[in-house]
Amino acid sequence: MLVYTLGFVVAACGIVRFILFRSFKLTAAIIIFGLSWAASAQNDDATASPAISIASLQEPPINSEDGEGVYNAILDKLIDGYNGPVNVTFFPIERLHRAVNSGQAHCFYIANDNTPPDNLRLLNHEFIGPIDSLSIVAYIRKDAPDIKTLANLKLLTVAADFNILGFINKLGIKETFALQNQSQLVNMLEKGRVSVLLGYDFGLDAIIKMTGRTDKIKKASLRLKSINTGMSCIVNDHTSVFSAHVKTKLKAIRDSGWLERTFKNH
Repeated sequence: MLVYTLGFVVAACGIVRFILFRSFKLTAAIIIFGLSWAASAQNDDATASPAISIASLQEPPINSEDGEGVYNAILDKLIDGYNGPVNVTFFPIERLHRAVNSGQAHCFYIANDNTPPDNLRLLNHEFIGPIDSLSIVAYIRKDAPDIKTLANLKLLTVAADFNILGFINKLGIKETFALQNQSQLVNMLEKGRVSVLLGYDFGLDAIIKMTGRTDKIKKASLRLKSINTGMSCIVNDHTSVFSAHVKTKLKAIRDSGWLERTFKNH
């Protein structure tokens, strides 16, 4: 009886060991399969949504590294939901041009739909927009006579946004000062160091309002140029999914009224 019992125990132990061994192999196989599937899924995502680098124009207060500007909020919306990584680097205008020309960036923001500057080579870029419409306008002090013609403007001392120098120089306008910092430009005009300030209306309107100068500075009648803002991306297989994503998101925030409300709130 003891012999049978021992035999039964040994057999039972063998069966248990067999089951445990097979269970271990099955568990290991499941784990390996799961890891392989996850890695494969990650590779598929990386292939489907490649990493994108964006060179973003440093233009306080509307777009800057602190993330508080209206164009910061819009860019966040445009890239939201894209499955791949998106790296945004802020540059002043000249460094942005170099980043785009060297291929360091797949896209740049804030772009416009007009002829690019001479030192920006957009051989195979697509403009995605419009986000908003801007004008290059003349600002003068409240007590100054209006400026209605280009000929009148050329007789005055001019301070200009550095971003528009190429354009105004082609018109024959010679600036006395040109700066990237729009707040300093507004100060120059208010203190009488120049007779007129040239720049994009949206950014300068915001600074004049924020600094309480609406009773001291006004817009002249003269409008030099109008543009639409947006994003510009290289056209190739790497950027195609991201570009399609941005187009879809831009349409959605425009159709929903979010874009209009955001501009009004800022």
